Amino acid sequence: MVSNAVKSHKDADIAVAFCLFVFLFACYMLAYSGQLHTIDEVVRFAVTESIARRGQFDINQIAWSQWALSPATRQGSFGLQGNVFSKKGIALSLLAVPLYWIALTTPQVGLVQTTMIFSPLITALTGVVVFSYACRLGYSPGIGLATALAFGLSTIAWVYSKFFLDEPLSALTLFLAAYFLLRFRSKPHPTESALAGLSLGLAVATKTTNLALVPIYVLYLILLPWQTENEQQEKSWKIWSVLLLLMPVIIVCLLLGLYNRVRFGNLLTTGYDFGAGETFSTPLWLGLYGLLFSPYKSIFLYSPILLACLVSFPLFFKRHRREGWLLALIVIAHLLLFAKWYMWWGGFAWGPRFLVPLTPFLAITLAPLIEGVLARRSLPAKLALAALALLSTVLQVLGASVNFVLYEVKLRDIFPAPEINPALYDPPALYDLRYAPILGQMRLLSREYSDLAWLGPDWIDLPVLVFTLGLILLSAMVVFQLMRQGNKALDGRRIAILVVIGLVSVVALSGFSLRRYYRDPLQGGPNAGYMQALEHIEAHAQPGDGIVTITPYQHDFPMNHYRGRLPILGLAQADPPLEEGMVTLLEGALAAHRRLWLVTAGIQPADPTNGVEEWLA
Repeated sequence: MVSNAVKSHKDADIAVAFCLFVFLFACYMLAYSGQLHTIDEVVRFAVTESIARRGQFDINQIAWSQWALSPATRQGSFGLQGNVFSKKGIALSLLAVPLYWIALTTPQVGLVQTTMIFSPLITALTGVVVFSYACRLGYSPGIGLATALAFGLSTIAWVYSKFFLDEPLSALTLFLAAYFLLRFRSKPHPTESALAGLSLGLAVATKTTNLALVPIYVLYLILLPWQTENEQQEKSWKIWSVLLLLMPVIIVCLLLGLYNRVRFGNLLTTGYDFGAGETFSTPLWLGLYGLLFSPYKSIFLYSPILLACLVSFPLFFKRHRREGWLLALIVIAHLLLFAKWYMWWGGFAWGPRFLVPLTPFLAITLAPLIEGVLARRSLPAKLALAALALLSTVLQVLGASVNFVLYEVKLRDIFPAPEINPALYDPPALYDLRYAPILGQMRLLSREYSDLAWLGPDWIDLPVLVFTLGLILLSAMVVFQLMRQGNKALDGRRIAILVVIGLVSVVALSGFSLRRYYRDPLQGGPNAGYMQALEHIEAHAQPGDGIVTITPYQHDFPMNHYRGRLPILGLAQADPPLEEGMVTLLEGALAAHRRLWLVTAGIQPADPTNGVEEWLA
């Protein structure tokens, strides 16, 4: 009887977790835009595109960024053969390749738009891991669900679910490693340690700085209590468990070193230019103030629900001392690391972008507070927690509704950054609440500046909106019904039906939305001429041809629409004579292709300032 009850409880948790995933994914699709907002996203997508199309890792299609951006904000570096390579982690770009392939073989969907479904999927999955972690700690499914919703809807994780950046994947992989180690603690098994190691390896491949957190996980594993027959056996088990944890990380580090060696000729060269100021050079007090307390980027200002962590963490630490140490050390180490980074605020971002990976770690500490508040009859405590959650959710809706880059640009216009290094930008908003981005975002809140794919200045895509809201409502109702059933048995057949329906719903919502959001450029629009040029090239291209573009401000257009087979070299307009790096790229293109097609935008033929055309001629 006890075994059946436990099985029933686990089945119910699995069903709730899956419905939670569908619910969060639908919420994130409500905020989805399908657009690349910053150069940080563009460079990651460029790597995905190169891998999927050509089996290469260069970002030559956006080589223009080497000249259009300042040295401190460039996203790539020149490699051994003169190609341009990204300095960012490789994991996100690799994992997104299947979505790109799907888009490439599916007509009438955008390549960028489809690939950007990756982040909503990853963030929804992180919410499920938060739920599972809370249940594994011994909290009820209801408390686990409330904690997961606090993470998924009330922290900046929601806003970043719509961006193609490393931070959502870092959040998942780092927290997933902690979850597998928690499972290992309750039932030591080599599989759990190995899975934790795989998660950490993926985290390091996502962002190299995550390597600094690995010793904390190792320490947690070593200090776990062991129940073995003798001390020698315990020592042997610990050594093997630590090796299983570290082996994937070591393998990933070796592969990253090989990746660097092939690109730059050095195992340790990642592409970051320390000579241009890309160092951990910010005064620690300034970075900590900015990330924690400033009206410009305070994590508590952008996610007020995390203020409750000041009360909840002591409760969490008292009940889960080892996990409390693990979470605290990860948060502190990550915070100190990025407080020292030269661009601690993360560039154009909604709140502290680099702290997004900490959101699941902070959210899980809310579990004992939520449990205590709901168990007591204290109305003020319930209202205070509900108010924090509601305020946090409203702020995430605000951040997702309008492209926050618009206000950041306004700040740059008011307080210009040094031309030689825009990364040194230190806005008065760091100290003055009047210039806080949240207030600026509120002033921009209108249909004119909408960053929601279903809402534009003169249209509302009602079918998509109704479908999305319907799936949100339906999944919420199923979760509510499952919670009411408690430990009542859910047989395998019912769970299988639920999973199939959920998966079909997620795929249907994604496919339906992507098809509706796709705008055929040949039917008109600002880039119709660009598309006609690409179509003409494809119709007349011969094997071995290539394309050179001088269209840096339209770079996102071919990324989303061009399905042709010809590789693109994207350069910037430059006065003759051309710089050595640009000449090397052009010589490489001539050596690799029998014939080159030149596409320009905003430049008349034979313009004397178009050094690329002159050089090719």
